[in-house]
Amino acid sequence: MKKSIGKFLQFNGRTLYFLNKDGQYWIAIRPIVEALKIDYTWQLAKLKKHPIWRDVYGKSPMRDSKNRLQEMVALPEKYIYMWIAQLPIKTDGHLQFVKECVDVLFEYFHGTLTQRREILSNNADLKVEAKQLETTLSDNSTYKRLMKVKSEIMLNGKGLKNLDTALIKEQMSMFDQ
Repeated sequence: MKKSIGKFLQFNGRTLYFLNKDGQYWIAIRPIVEALKIDYTWQLAKLKKHPIWRDVYGKSPMRDSKNRLQEMVALPEKYIYMWIAQLPIKTDGHLQFVKECVDVLFEYFHGTLTQRREILSNNADLKVEAKQLETTLSDNSTYKRLMKVKSEIMLNGKGLKNLDTALIKEQMSMFDQ
């Protein structure tokens, strides 16, 4: 198991450290709550009861504020940002961080909705255009033949599906006896 301990970031005058364990970053929670001026004991108790955080936190050797190596409660980086965002806001820096989290989530989900809306709008435009083309071509004998052939193909497909369904029912009924 490969481990390395390094500097994570400077925050409110404190140096936060992380542990890189097998390619995953673990970040100590104590320096974060202390930098945010939040009671560590209370937050640790809440973390241990939370339906998400209780299953993902761990204890890892980390550097404390005096650069001493000691075992600290840590969260994987994947979870740390949302955990920080749900802490009680007591500083302007924390408030700004939470706003940035909101912006990121909004952009992700709104972007998905916007893309869907654009595709649906494009699809509606294509249907209108197709209807206009059908109207324009409705007097064309080749077009009329094409539509008749497509109709027959659809009927043949339905006929095959009905035959397949009947055959499956017949074969399944042999097991009912």
